[in-house]
Amino acid sequence: MRLPRPEDIIQPILTHSDFFDLLPCFTKPKENELFTCWVYRMAHSHDLKVQTFFKVLFGNYNIWNRDIDRLVPDEIIHFLSKRNNIDYQKGLATTLKYYEGKLFPKLNFYGNSKWIMPYGIYHRKRFKYGMQFCPTCLNKDDTPYVRVYWRLSLLTFCGNCLKYLLNKCPKCNSPFVFFRQDVGYKNILEKSSIYNCFNCGIDLRNFSGEDVNPRTLELQSSLFLEVTKITSNSAYSKIGFFEVLHQFLAVLSSRYFRCVPVQKFMDKKFNVAYEPREGGIKNSFDFQTTEIRELRLNQAIWLLSNWPLNFLFVNKQIGNYRSHWIKDMHNPPSWFMKVFD
Repeated sequence: MRLPRPEDIIQPILTHSDFFDLLPCFTKPKENELFTCWVYRMAHSHDLKVQTFFKVLFGNYNIWNRDIDRLVPDEIIHFLSKRNNIDYQKGLATTLKYYEGKLFPKLNFYGNSKWIMPYGIYHRKRFKYGMQFCPTCLNKDDTPYVRVYWRLSLLTFCGNCLKYLLNKCPKCNSPFVFFRQDVGYKNILEKSSIYNCFNCGIDLRNFSGEDVNPRTLELQSSLFLEVTKITSNSAYSKIGFFEVLHQFLAVLSSRYFRCVPVQKFMDKKFNVAYEPREGGIKNSFDFQTTEIRELRLNQAIWLLSNWPLNFLFVNKQIGNYRSHWIKDMHNPPSWFMKVFD
């Protein structure tokens, strides 16, 4: 006679709320924890693979062939929040939906969204470096976990450790896809934790990002604080600032010929050789490497610093006009438009 599988035993317990309002091993999310990491820890606390855990709870609803941190249905957030004894807002804060109305006006469900690094999903595999991580933070954690803001392109370093974030395994160059740890393993206990590379198995905590460049730290440290304010305060919003910042980054990354003068001026100011930009969505800011994003952010933040003097100075030097700066920008904030009056 076939022995029952773990999921056969635990399924009635997990799915019948008449008997249990909470999961047997209910797991509360840690501060700024990412949804997929929360679910990963939740599944392993029940000695189940994360794929099996989701199948037991939600049937054949497939979450792993999409960016579930961005596209998780509200019904699942409500269900998991209730069964883990937390309110809905705390569950929502583990997802990228939480930044809607704070970093960007509306989350794009059918394509790429501002500030979110793309995964490059094909079936269940991730081919792009859409997840960053701080080895030092993972090493310091009592229980290592992934932060939700590590998915954001506007962060290039850890403001707590003052080290650059990594986005791939230093040994095999595989993307950081921690939730594929138990794929191909019958016994999840054979795999260690999220801090192991899913491909080669090396402990990523043994590595460290380089120390942050002093100029980058000077310009971007406040940006890290602003992002952490968002995750700790559901009412916080400076969406106008982030909209203008993203627009400046679009100008600095565009191949549109009207943007070339400002690109050349800013590259010279930051002592880097000008290189013509390439077009297409794959060359937009959110798709770029850490090094390029760091440079572009420094340039864009400098333009916003000492507002509006730096911006007006550059505009006067290159002779740009309003249309170049607000191209394709929807509902620019009034404080930004006033500088063109």
